[in-house]
Amino acid sequence: MKAIRSLVLVSGDPESMAKGAQEIYKRLQQEVVSFGLQDEVSVTMISDVGRHDAVPLVIVYPEATIYGPVTPGDAHLLVEEHLYKGRIAPGLQAPARELSGRIAWLSAREGTLPAEQRIVLERAGTIDPQEIDDYITHDGYEALGKALSEMTPAGVIAEISKSGLRGRGGAGFPTGTKMREVRNKC
Repeated sequence: MKAIRSLVLVSGDPESMAKGAQEIYKRLQQEVVSFGLQDEVSVTMISDVGRHDAVPLVIVYPEATIYGPVTPGDAHLLVEEHLYKGRIAPGLQAPARELSGRIAWLSAREGTLPAEQRIVLERAGTIDPQEIDDYITHDGYEALGKALSEMTPAGVIAEISKSGLRGRGGAGFPTGTKMREVRNKC
């Protein structure tokens, strides 16, 4: 699994699609390749983001910068400025005063979302939870496959213990300890 430094999300709701989101998505992918960033940047489409005043939207993580409305002609500038040079392209940013809905809080919560290290929910907002193909495309089941084919039961328990995973029942009991005790009784 390769590590990426930037995730680019293109809004794919019906209104965005009608305004050229698919072409923007294709152009962004082409520009990423032309700048040699294909191993560092992932471009994907997402479903409705809850904002329709500036669609199509392009959201770039980890900065959580929201651009919109974006046109296919903006793809080169966006990739060159933000992804290649590391500078926000202010002329393309969605107006902050119009932010509303599910993504409105991104600009207000400086440093929170981009800085946190999500593990279990790291793909929340990037894949459609109702499409198994989206999950598989983003390396879904990779850990399960490794656990079933490459690891021993003791190895799985050791990995879970090392992770520090705890139960959610209120006491926060270590999951690895619980699994080890159950395995010892079998």
